[in-house]
Amino acid sequence: MKESIRSLIAGLLLVIVVCSSVIGANTEAPAPYQFPLKVAASHTYLVDKTNRAFLLMGDVCLPLLSKLSYDETITYLDTRKSQSFNTVLLNLLPDQAVGTLKNGKAPFLTNDLSKPNPAYYDYIYKVVQAALSRNILVGLVVNWPEGSSSTSAPSAYQKLGEYLGKRFATSTNVVWIVDENSRNRNNREFALALKKLAPRHLVAATMPTITGGTGEVTADQTWLDFGLINSYFASQKGTAIRPEVPSTEVPSTEVPYSYLVARHESLKADRKPFVMAELSTDTSAVAPRVLSRQQAYWSLMEGGMGYCYRSQVSNFPRNWKNRLKEEGVTNMTRITTIVKGFPWYLMKADTSLSFLVNGQTVWGDSSYITCNYLPNHRMAVMYIPASRELEVDLTQLEGEYFRAVWYSPRTGKRWLGGHYPTGTNQKIAPPAEQPEWDWILLIGNAPK
Repeated sequence: MKESIRSLIAGLLLVIVVCSSVIGANTEAPAPYQFPLKVAASHTYLVDKTNRAFLLMGDVCLPLLSKLSYDETITYLDTRKSQSFNTVLLNLLPDQAVGTLKNGKAPFLTNDLSKPNPAYYDYIYKVVQAALSRNILVGLVVNWPEGSSSTSAPSAYQKLGEYLGKRFATSTNVVWIVDENSRNRNNREFALALKKLAPRHLVAATMPTITGGTGEVTADQTWLDFGLINSYFASQKGTAIRPEVPSTEVPSTEVPYSYLVARHESLKADRKPFVMAELSTDTSAVAPRVLSRQQAYWSLMEGGMGYCYRSQVSNFPRNWKNRLKEEGVTNMTRITTIVKGFPWYLMKADTSLSFLVNGQTVWGDSSYITCNYLPNHRMAVMYIPASRELEVDLTQLEGEYFRAVWYSPRTGKRWLGGHYPTGTNQKIAPPAEQPEWDWILLIGNAPK
């Protein structure tokens, strides 16, 4: 009921809010999130303590604890905070090649999982507190040591979960992330033990798109709260997944585009919240000007709750400080700006394909347009990967008059579009003739 009321209000006021942001009328910084987070009643996104939707904009910097000193970590957190990131993903345990934190502390005494080294986790707690003071969520990725599953008893994982649950119970800005094999008994024992002592902490699982995602993998596992879908960046057309029916087949040879995966995930009856996360791909090395934007917008428009970006800085080369402002990061800042301008968490995908009459490509194509509505159909939002003229059916929206607002993810610029009556199809073209540009188009109910 509350979401329905919020939807009605958002539908009536959206265009006014967006138009105000276009002319710079709304310049106040958003209020800080109030941790801890929890799963929303709809099971489609996360909310903070005040039930405010949390748009998860993450930076994948897994080896940070092993590579940076504390002072360098603070520099990194401050920079990412200024770039609109509200989440960082860190490996809980050091890489095998390093074996310790930057300060030389090892995670276990005598390499025994059941004997954690307090000094090691005290330092991580210190970093978590520094992130909290900056209103940043910390996702601790539980990267088990190689071979530990065969050499350590389940009780060792349970003891570690108990220890970490107790040590971080008061850390409200922590979520825990287990690896792709969420059926692993060790992950389950660890998570259950941790949640027993830190019941407000959320646990997620990372999964590549070639698995069934959160629906098949975690539907019967109440200890898992959300999923991180690792798409590895599609380099060819996707799978035979249909837009309106979740496929029961697991893609085997192709990596699908993120909108295919997100639609497949969001239509599951037993779905959980999910976020697209690039845990294994160097985003900026592929094509930062295009792919990072496509991955983020596609997944958000199809039911995701954010995006986790990985850059060339993520492995912390010697010149990492000089590369903190690469182009892909600018994309993330702009994504945050535009998506927070409308109620993304209420949007529903146009699975009937009825709003966009002309201008669409085939399902599975690299320039496929994703479209979604508010539940009350007072607003539609489209992500257009390649510029072209569109024709839309305004009878699919509720209201008598509508205003279009264009946003360029490439430049950050916004334009007011046309003012249209209902009852007719309208041809709408981007405001700038730039064939290679991608666009966001918002069409919402507006005063006459």
